[in-house]
Amino acid sequence: NCNKYFIVRISWVFGENGKNFVKTMLRLAESKDEISVVCDQIGSPTYTKDLAVLLCDMVMTEKYGIYHATNENICSWAEFAEAIMAEGNRKTKINYITSDQYPAKAKRPFNSRMSKDKLEANGFKRLPSWQDALKRYIDEAAARIDEELKIAKLIQYSSLPGRIVENENFDINAEMFTAKEVGGDFYDYYFLDEHKV
Repeated sequence: NCNKYFIVRISWVFGENGKNFVKTMLRLAESKDEISVVCDQIGSPTYTKDLAVLLCDMVMTEKYGIYHATNENICSWAEFAEAIMAEGNRKTKINYITSDQYPAKAKRPFNSRMSKDKLEANGFKRLPSWQDALKRYIDEAAARIDEELKIAKLIQYSSLPGRIVENENFDINAEMFTAKEVGGDFYDYYFLDEHKV
């Protein structure tokens, strides 16, 4: 049996790499005046940069076990989306809807709150509030996020079947974007893989 382990449970993760809810909201705000987001699912967002510090602190000890680690305070997805718009200086309106109004393939829990008492009991520092984390994330990643949005707008497509290309002047994250080869001088722009909110 393995007795020396750390299991760290997290939720609603956002950070610099890959897709996340913050990037999705900012992306949708580029083209939508209103976005509907569920308001009856509650939890705590987790910023990867804050989480990384805690995990490094943990592995320097022998205080093994199962922990919960999210940024402090709670919110609904709709409240989180509103905060993203405010911090990102976007004017898109967030419409509050219930889970019943937004059918999803997988049923999500209404209450994702987790106790972090064990962190303090073992001498670990709790993560900052999610509001503070979101502000730092958007401030620190503003240039990168804006560049990703510009790249997405530059993705071009036409009716030509099946040929995938990237704009040679940009480093496009293949997990986020793809495009069909274009002919002619006029282009349309689109996002692939619309994220469910």
